[in-house]
Amino acid sequence: MSEQHADATATAQSAATPMQDPYAPYPDDRAERRRTWPLVFGMVSLVVGIFGTIMQGFGLVLMLKPGLLMSLVGLDGISPAPREIMIAGSVQAGLLMVLGVILTAGAVMLVLRKPLGATLIRIWAVARLVMVLAGLVLGVQLLQPQVSWQVDMNGEIREALRKRGAAESDMPPITTREVVERQAVRGLVMASLAFASWPFAMAFVLSRKFVKDDIEAWRAARAL
Repeated sequence: MSEQHADATATAQSAATPMQDPYAPYPDDRAERRRTWPLVFGMVSLVVGIFGTIMQGFGLVLMLKPGLLMSLVGLDGISPAPREIMIAGSVQAGLLMVLGVILTAGAVMLVLRKPLGATLIRIWAVARLVMVLAGLVLGVQLLQPQVSWQVDMNGEIREALRKRGAAESDMPPITTREVVERQAVRGLVMASLAFASWPFAMAFVLSRKFVKDDIEAWRAARAL
């Protein structure tokens, strides 16, 4: 009787428990994947913020000390960039350093899941996109002075190397205004696209509904 009872119990349990489809997909770990977004995007933003701040600081030093780079490679006496380019570059580098600090602080807070981090990165993303647009417009306006300076600098560098006894093969090739202008336009467009990529990506990520829900959950947890 006991064996018959056990068989009957097992049969009843198997009938009550639905059979799992062997071809059913594995349970989605979407919720778990969503929880990783602050770490992933926060760490990338942290690297971008630190690296960008350092590079803009280096650029600001070169703007304030225009002959420094040439003197380091032994080419003193090379004419600096036109005054309007120096002023525009210095102001841009200073503003971008401030934005870099904002991004770095926001990235750290985002990794720590603090709502203020998302707010700071939103501010940075909007301001950085505005700076990209302003830089593009300013670059177009200063294109001709920059091209003239680069052509003149090419000749000055060649002359300085010639005085040092350098062979023709060791000198930079003679360039023309048309070539320099094409390179400048291409560089301006590529730089604008590159600098706009991450702020656009962060603006998109922070606009997603599940991201907003997570941020609100952080804010609610801190309010308790």
